[in-house]
Amino acid sequence: MSTAAWGQAPAPEAAPGGGAQIQSLDRLQAEQERLRELARRQPPAYDDQFLSADDGPLLGGEANPTDAEPPGLRYWLVETQLNWTQRQPSGAAPQHLSESGLRLQYQQETLSHGQWQVSADARRHSGDTALGAWGAFNAAAQSTSGARLTLRNLGLPLSPSSFADIGLGDLHSEVTDGLTRGQRLSLGNSVLRGASLRVFTDSTDVRAGWGRRGQFEGGPYASVEPLGGALSWLGLTRRFEDQRYAAAQVSRSHERTALVYLRYEGQRGRGFSDTAGAAHGAGAGRIGGVVFLDANRDGVQQANEAGVPGVEVLLNNRERAVTDPRGRFEFAQVRTGSQRLSLRPESIPLPWGEGPQSRTVVDVPLRGEAIAPLGVVSPQ
Repeated sequence: MSTAAWGQAPAPEAAPGGGAQIQSLDRLQAEQERLRELARRQPPAYDDQFLSADDGPLLGGEANPTDAEPPGLRYWLVETQLNWTQRQPSGAAPQHLSESGLRLQYQQETLSHGQWQVSADARRHSGDTALGAWGAFNAAAQSTSGARLTLRNLGLPLSPSSFADIGLGDLHSEVTDGLTRGQRLSLGNSVLRGASLRVFTDSTDVRAGWGRRGQFEGGPYASVEPLGGALSWLGLTRRFEDQRYAAAQVSRSHERTALVYLRYEGQRGRGFSDTAGAAHGAGAGRIGGVVFLDANRDGVQQANEAGVPGVEVLLNNRERAVTDPRGRFEFAQVRTGSQRLSLRPESIPLPWGEGPQSRTVVDVPLRGEAIAPLGVVSPQ
């Protein structure tokens, strides 16, 4: 038998006939083998492959930020209506009228290019036009078909402090901001097919536009029927310190008719609060009302027109109230006399916005109540 070198295990000798030979181990080798066997029997270490940086949900069950919806509200609408009417006058052949319409709307908010809105309406009717007053839409038109298309870009940033509203297609003429405050002037009711532009800052409001005149006719979705002629306008409002402002507008029609309107208004001092001090009941009344979705734009809340919660109502642009879940608001103690109510546009939920019925002037009676319904309207 050969002698092993110091520190090395003796080499195994081949058994006769090529069989395996059992080798004896010293104490050190036996202890090392025991430790290796214990290590082999240990369960595998925990390998965290779930909460990695690239996959797996975040805390609170939220989705991965890379898979979340991009910022900016998107809104779309596809709507259609169909009406068929038949009537048989005495001693005459039966008469019928069919009306159909389609409405498409899309709205997209962007971070750097404002809010885009596009809407399209189309209508068609056939049959006896004399039945127009008997149809469900009660809106017979001269032509058997028509369409209406409007494209708007609202709040387009021009600089950090200036913005623009741009409109193309079928729209309404406009009035500069300073001439609509007192609600004594009504110039913005003409239906046009053209373009409009508004550039505004905190202190300036400039509006201009041009278009061919028309009117809404037909149903179920009205189209623009041309009336002939054109209308153009240019208006400016400039706000100064001490709550003063000046406004001017020139509107011109194709008949060489021009309207020039100038206005300057201001005030000094700080008035008493409209609500504070009146809580003792001396010379005070109450204002109550509701903010609702005015679908038919008539200024009156119908049974199917719901209230709007969370909208800020301003009293003389100083006091503030927020509508409840039913759209109701209240100013409990208000000085008697004329008081102005308006809505904060940023608090109105999209796609609805301000309309002519979104602001009003009420007369508060002594120890009485003034009712003020305020409607918000959908985009044209």
